[in-house]
Amino acid sequence: MFQNDKYKMEQPIENIEKLKGLVNNLGIAMLVTVNEAKELTSRHLTTADIDTEGNMWFFTDKFSNISEEISLNNEVLITSSSSALKRYISIYRNASLVNDIEQTKDLWNPAFQPWFPEAETDDTVMLFKVNPSRIEYWDGGSSKRIISSSIKNINK
Repeated sequence: MFQNDKYKMEQPIENIEKLKGLVNNLGIAMLVTVNEAKELTSRHLTTADIDTEGNMWFFTDKFSNISEEISLNNEVLITSSSSALKRYISIYRNASLVNDIEQTKDLWNPAFQPWFPEAETDDTVMLFKVNPSRIEYWDGGSSKRIISSSIKNINK
């Protein structure tokens, strides 16, 4: 894809652990969606989990702008960075809303309490997931942008 650009290379992310390693310690991510007026909208969020299939899980409210925008256009971009770690990542994919009470309970962490103070009794708290189809990352201060169009299953 970028064969003539010495600062860019293409390679697959070998497994889910690599993705987790890239995302860990970055803290807050930025989610970019498209609103009803077809404008880009961004907001910060924290990853609740990355499962064994590479799905990234996040909490939201059933009536939030996030839920509305994913319902209208499920193409999203997630970015995160740490200048101290010299790590930067962009994740592209379609998001899907998941209203599963048991999974919501399983992924719940008290760290989400400030955003969802009544989560244990509030049935409007739900999840959305993103299964990355394309990842761009810069790791360890390298000037090379690494593009991945696949994540191989961790069990392979």
